[in-house]
Amino acid sequence: MTDRTEAAGRAVDASPDDPRYLVRSEKSGRTAVHKPSALEKK
Repeated sequence: MTDRTEAAGRAVDASPDDPRYLVRSEKSGRTAVHKPSALEKK
């Protein structure tokens, strides 16, 4: 995400300089928003 929006039940202050990713848990099926630095490819 690169715009201010609402996702996963909360406001997300994303921008082109500070993007966020909406991810879905394979285990629970729930969604969450994370900064790129918090994600790890498996």
